[in-house]
Amino acid sequence: MRNDADFVAYVAARWPFLVRSLALIGCPVPEAEAIVQSALARCYAAWDEVLGSDDVDVSVYGAVLDGWHRSRRHRRHPAPAVPMPETVPADDLVPELVRVRRALEEELGHLGTEDREVLVLRFVAGLSEDQVADLVGVPVRSVPSPAPAEDFRTASESIDVLAPPLDRVLAEAAVQRRRHRRTVLASVVAAVVAVGGVGWLASRPPPAEHPSDLPWTVVRQPNPVDVAWYAGGQLHLSRVTVEMPAIGQLVAVHDGALVTDAEGTVVFVAEDGAATELGRTDPGASVAASDQTDWVAWVDGSSDVPRLVVHNLISGKDFAARDLPDGGQLVGVDQARVYYATPGGELVWQPGEEPQELDRTGLLDVESGTRAYDVPGGIEVQQAFYSAAYVRPGTGAVLSPGGSFLLSRAGDATAPFRPILYDVRSGGRMRSGLSGGELALDATFGPNHTVSYLVAARADLAGSPDLDGNSAPLVVLRTCDLAPVTCHDVLPLARPDERPLLAH
Repeated sequence: MRNDADFVAYVAARWPFLVRSLALIGCPVPEAEAIVQSALARCYAAWDEVLGSDDVDVSVYGAVLDGWHRSRRHRRHPAPAVPMPETVPADDLVPELVRVRRALEEELGHLGTEDREVLVLRFVAGLSEDQVADLVGVPVRSVPSPAPAEDFRTASESIDVLAPPLDRVLAEAAVQRRRHRRTVLASVVAAVVAVGGVGWLASRPPPAEHPSDLPWTVVRQPNPVDVAWYAGGQLHLSRVTVEMPAIGQLVAVHDGALVTDAEGTVVFVAEDGAATELGRTDPGASVAASDQTDWVAWVDGSSDVPRLVVHNLISGKDFAARDLPDGGQLVGVDQARVYYATPGGELVWQPGEEPQELDRTGLLDVESGTRAYDVPGGIEVQQAFYSAAYVRPGTGAVLSPGGSFLLSRAGDATAPFRPILYDVRSGGRMRSGLSGGELALDATFGPNHTVSYLVAARADLAGSPDLDGNSAPLVVLRTCDLAPVTCHDVLPLARPDERPLLAH
């Protein structure tokens, strides 16, 4: 059995060193936290094997470096971004720790990748020469250091690192285990068929299938961005495009999507484009999904008493439902809990148990335990894990996967709008990725700390026709990395007639 106590103790002790090491190797701190989190989740899923290895630190740091190297290989090369003015404190206001770090980073920037990793792993992570050689394959003594070991330790201490996000590590590990089980099942099925094991397969309960209920045309076509989106009568998933009528709601579920049509039909579109009708809701009503549990939820208002329905995509069945007072609304699904609002208050419900009333109202979104509330004058963000709360300007809120970033908007809740982007951990406002002459028609977070926008120029949105007589605005699909914020335009959407959407 996996020793969870040992894992928790290890993470609590090593988290700051893992993040700071990756940061001084050259990874931005927010991305370093995400990479370390994913690496720890992979290690947790096989923690008994890690404990049984020759060296736990080598196994964990190896997973972290592997994540960093894969991130660099998959990193896009955006067009040069327009530089934004930043406020830089005068030298006499910069703490000594930060000054040492700046000087060290400049020196490390002149080194090759392996040499920089060698020095940081030795002097920041505190690994032995043998451990570093096992990880990098380069002897420590063959790499001259541009600074004394004390400068490495001083520089690392200037990097602020919050408490380890154990809840997010465990949640991500659960997702990885489910994906691993699916891959193994598919491999076993293929192997059994190859050796003629038809009798064995016939005795096994078949997994839920998603036959296409709807005659929509599916075309194999890769998605140029990491999020599902809809425009011009086409739903773009990771590997296919589905031609379908206009939709009202669009929520990403793994590599598929949950959509609603103009009549409120709730449809799951699998990653291969197969569309399955799941139920009905009111047109324009919210639907929600969770990658962690493979649940989707909606409010069925077709009967006299509205019902909150929870459906499991793996089993293909509705497995929980409860009556809602008239006017009840779904807020979201997070970590096997369903959040919803009623005229009498807001509640969190774990199917199989009685709902619990939240201690306040105004919940806008919840992700990995982080909550955003609507309050007078803006948004209040609460991070239960870090016991932090603060209020920031904005209308509405959408949290990123993992809850590290928040999207809001200036003005009212209508589109087009000026997006506002916050780093949830610090509460600091970030560049949005739009210029002063642009507005967003929609915005959403993608995986790996990215945000995507449907962007139009303010002048185009005024409705005046161009030289060809077109009055519809030119809409551009734009994606941005968030650590740091660098953006590039992916493609124009050929002046879509209906409202284009990004999956949330």
